[in-house]
Amino acid sequence: MVLISIASLIIFILLLYLYARVSLSLSLLLVSCFSICTFSGVVSSSGFIFYLFSIIIFFLFNRITFKKDLFILFFMFLFFLLPVLFLSLNNGASELNSFLKFFQSIVATFGLVFISRAHVSITQVQMERICISFVIVNVVFGLVFHLLFNVYDLGLIRFSGIFFDSNYYGLYCLLLYFSLDLFFKGNRLLKLTLALMVISSLSFSILLIFLMYIILSQKCPKFMMNPFSFFFALVSSMICYLTLMLAMKKLSSEAVSNQFIFYKLSSLSHRLSAQFDALDILTLNNAFFSGMGSGRNLELTGRALHHSFLQMIFSHGVIYYLLMILILTLSLKGLDNTLVITRKYYAIFYCLLVACFVLDPYATLYFNIVALLFYAIKSKPILERG
Repeated sequence: MVLISIASLIIFILLLYLYARVSLSLSLLLVSCFSICTFSGVVSSSGFIFYLFSIIIFFLFNRITFKKDLFILFFMFLFFLLPVLFLSLNNGASELNSFLKFFQSIVATFGLVFISRAHVSITQVQMERICISFVIVNVVFGLVFHLLFNVYDLGLIRFSGIFFDSNYYGLYCLLLYFSLDLFFKGNRLLKLTLALMVISSLSFSILLIFLMYIILSQKCPKFMMNPFSFFFALVSSMICYLTLMLAMKKLSSEAVSNQFIFYKLSSLSHRLSAQFDALDILTLNNAFFSGMGSGRNLELTGRALHHSFLQMIFSHGVIYYLLMILILTLSLKGLDNTLVITRKYYAIFYCLLVACFVLDPYATLYFNIVALLFYAIKSKPILERG
């Protein structure tokens, strides 16, 4: 499967470069973001290495200028980040893993803050061909995966293609659907194809996020459409989540007279047991501010947390979480346009907020490709077609 996913990435790069007519450096950068969610990208973190290599190539082949205040902001972020990451050493974390997390955070946030503002432009035709290239690679290599390697889930084929995880596959289908939906109404067939691919993921979480986008892109209130409101939503939703989880943990452990309620709580507790265990570990070690260290959730809970924000807190504490969501909030700056476009932008980011509660878009560089595509599209406005 490693060779198949590497082949899919190579074909994707060639399609973007030869068919979509995207520059080779930008093609590498785009595909490197996607590569994090491939079978090959997970092995030895090669996807993250590919992303760093692509950033270097991108800088070498593009004339890029940045505002001074962005550099000041970034170095201030690094100044606070390093000691925060090493707080977890008090709880048995590895110095090497903490330093690697610092390195990864630098690369990821650098890409999010700077690359997205690199004055790259993507035309309407290029965006459509990027989506078509994505569809081709997923269908072709999805069939290869499933027919040759018998990769099934509950007996149902999920066209993973590049992405062997159906949740991320659905999330990336959504990303390209969002990109098409932002600035023009044309090519309804392509949008329908991407929507059907979202449905084919058979992921309840992704379908819920898709429905949420459809509603918010039409009805998102104006008071929610600013960075401050989004930051407040990030923090308050996490507080509510932690409060609810701790309450459920206590309630599910007590005798409940209503057997139906007890059954539901027990079932939910089982499905979220890794997150409950993570909260127990943080509580017992008084580690909510320091965290337990990078890469230790499998060691300490035995399972992945499947929660971007809780993973941040578990690994390196609340301060690290606040720093990371602050960077995400700042990446929204400058994304506003008309009221319709602004509403769609914030609908997308509120949907991604929900995605963080079931997936880990930070670790997979999903936010980086979101910012890169959306800024690139905006830098060369796409006209609506009737």
